[in-house]
Amino acid sequence: MTGRQTPRFPWLPAALFTFALAVPALAGPAKVTVQADRKNAQVGQPVLVTVRVRGAGDTPTVKAPSVAGATIAQVGEPTSVPTLAAELEGQGVFHAGGGRHLVNALRGLGQMPNLPALDPDLAKMLGDPNLLKGQQGIPGMADLNATDYLFTYQVTPERSGQLSLPAFSVSTGGQATTTPPLSINVSEAKPQPWVEMRLSLSDPTPDIGEEVQLYVDLLIQRGQVNYANKTYPYLPVTKVSLTVPPLDAARQVEPAQPLEQVVREKAIEPGKHGFRVNTFPWEVKMEHEPADGKGTDLDPSRYRRRLAVPLRVREGGQVTLAAAHAAGEVYVPGGNNKGQWEPFVVASDSLTFAILDLRRRADRPADFTGAMGEVRVTAKASQTEMPAGTPFTLTVRLQGNGSVASTGAPDLAARPEFANNFRVRAEEARTATGGKLREFTYTLRPLSEAVTEVPPVPVSYFDPKANKFGTARSEAIALRVTPAQNATPDAPPAPPAPSPAPAEDPQREPAALSDSLWPWAEGAMAVALAACAAVWGWRRLRRPREVGVRPAEPDLPAFPKPRLEPLAPAPTFTDVRRTLQDFLRKHFQVPPGEATPHDAEASLRRGGVKDGLARSFAALLDTCETAEFAPGVVSTSPSDLTAYARRLMEEIVSALPEAVV
Repeated sequence: MTGRQTPRFPWLPAALFTFALAVPALAGPAKVTVQADRKNAQVGQPVLVTVRVRGAGDTPTVKAPSVAGATIAQVGEPTSVPTLAAELEGQGVFHAGGGRHLVNALRGLGQMPNLPALDPDLAKMLGDPNLLKGQQGIPGMADLNATDYLFTYQVTPERSGQLSLPAFSVSTGGQATTTPPLSINVSEAKPQPWVEMRLSLSDPTPDIGEEVQLYVDLLIQRGQVNYANKTYPYLPVTKVSLTVPPLDAARQVEPAQPLEQVVREKAIEPGKHGFRVNTFPWEVKMEHEPADGKGTDLDPSRYRRRLAVPLRVREGGQVTLAAAHAAGEVYVPGGNNKGQWEPFVVASDSLTFAILDLRRRADRPADFTGAMGEVRVTAKASQTEMPAGTPFTLTVRLQGNGSVASTGAPDLAARPEFANNFRVRAEEARTATGGKLREFTYTLRPLSEAVTEVPPVPVSYFDPKANKFGTARSEAIALRVTPAQNATPDAPPAPPAPSPAPAEDPQREPAALSDSLWPWAEGAMAVALAACAAVWGWRRLRRPREVGVRPAEPDLPAFPKPRLEPLAPAPTFTDVRRTLQDFLRKHFQVPPGEATPHDAEASLRRGGVKDGLARSFAALLDTCETAEFAPGVVSTSPSDLTAYARRLMEEIVSALPEAVV
């Protein structure tokens, strides 16, 4: 193939030549500049001051001065940008970030390119054939490794008047220099009707150990405003800085997570503008109010933007948080669809609240689990008709305007109306709907057909407004409980040779274990009677025939009197059930807690047990539970069930020797 090879970057020569004409030489020592983002400010309105070290070969050191009449703090860590990229972007040749990509591409080449060698036709493109003769590089761009470092500081004026900002001390490349001083005109903050600020808690009267949200709200005047081809439901704001008060000043509360982490997690997407918080370098996205306008704390005249910060309550007592501040600019519409940006500086009131120590109150109910504020309790059963002993799910929901997110589950097993009629097992608790809904689930088993309802579920709560405890109850749930079915599984006789257990036959109808054992018991009794008769007859034949002569009794050896070992206590249905549960947990990785027959069958099948054995195991477990919760329904004795359980577990183990350990 003939012809000139296409350059790797065909656009690069023309671009570099153009840059050479536009960018001055960057030779010499690093240059230091300082700049403020505004020359006029109000008291409390932050001013961002940037110290720029241009063309540095290493990371410089900057020392900020002390400022009379203002506070000064560094905003984040210093940032850096290649000096060439900064020049190109500063002159508008590239948009922000574009110059950096170019410099990275140049650095990837290893050296400045030879323009005529890279593209000999460049001279024709520029209209002068002799323009690039002898050009081996671009003046002023030889050092691609030079870097600009930017140090940003926030200066907050505390009084009106002329604010004099002394020089910053800068050290780089073994040289020390200072910036020129700055002067800022500071005026008193002007009252304005457009923006307000407010602090509040998600729970106005938190309890010890509770986690609450500190709401930092910016309240902006409502109104349909068109600005920059966009319609806002409130006056647009920009360049807003928030100052959140110290959250660790009071010993009674502490941040649930560092404020820096909260700000980082809420940082807005790159390329978008948000709200600055304290002196963190990231801008955050503050939450909008609900789109449907619902909310008891919404102001009909002001639109809410919210920053939520989690707090954890440690001790009881009175707590006061300092005021929060905000400053920025708000767009105020004028006549003829024209408006102007107005500065604003606002502060909230300090927030004072009481932390309740309900543990020490004498009137606290024994079943209080932490519910606060207005509470509503509802309950729902997964089924309302069942035989005795059948498990069903009871779901209890706790709703409230206060904090219910940390409320504990009611202990239904400790209440006589439940314990006397049901077997109760607490399952799980979860929180939903932003912490305003708490849901608890239980497994209940009616003990007999005499059970006619699920009793109302009571929940004790504390009403901060009335300063007293109350009780909310759900409605009772009517039940129809029929006599329990005898689900006793058939206990097949031991086969003379290994063969599939009868329980594996899916077509086999279950029968009572006592029915299957009785024929064997009758046969054993008959054999025993026949043996006794035979022994009696044999002894009669050997007896002497002489009448009236009593044979002498032989001397019998003196054997020691047998010692009877103490009998083990008779097994119960509960013992059999626990044995089966332990077997599942040990061999089939069933999690802690009590497995239902359905869970047991599913776990066995997942472990490779055949369907017939799995069903037999589940039926045996169901029989034990029925015998426990419906006494008198199951006719088989616990001893018979124990023997059958042992055989069934042995069959399962022998069928899966490699899986069961």
